[in-house]
Amino acid sequence: MCNFCAHIDTMVFLSSLAQSGHTGYKMNCFKQSEISRSGQLLKLGAVNKAWKERWFVLVGSKLYYFRNRDMKQPQGTVSVDQAYIRPSSDQQYCFEVVTSQRVFQLVAQSHNDMLKWIQALTEASSVSRENELFHKLEERICSVEAARCSTIRGSPPASSSQSPSLNSNDLLTYVSSEDD
Repeated sequence: MCNFCAHIDTMVFLSSLAQSGHTGYKMNCFKQSEISRSGQLLKLGAVNKAWKERWFVLVGSKLYYFRNRDMKQPQGTVSVDQAYIRPSSDQQYCFEVVTSQRVFQLVAQSHNDMLKWIQALTEASSVSRENELFHKLEERICSVEAARCSTIRGSPPASSSQSPSLNSNDLLTYVSSEDD
């Protein structure tokens, strides 16, 4: 990207931040109620494969990272809305933010900090919310299938003497009742 395009991109970004009530990039420019999580993490570079300390701020489904806490402009932004978050075994306290463009490898300062980051990022990701829905459906299918198997073997389930049936409406009703 040329310098002029980068400048225009920055101006558009600053303008959108100003319209949303933000006055700059400093940590204190974000409304405290908008910040899901912030803190120091190590990030593996995309080009220069070295681990570098960065200050991260999660606001909505955007993960901003800064060279340090006092920087006015982020070095980058990761949209986590369509990202998959997972632990990594590459290094202690390491986890990954997998997007369609890149896999971001991050390292927290402790196991507890890593779990908190994974939870916050997972909550910000619609992909993870969809995975939770599928997980609930899978659990329900397994429980219905287990009840069906026990009926076939001659020991009816405690709640009914008939073999349970499974249809999509039952599953959707079950999942929506679980969310309440």
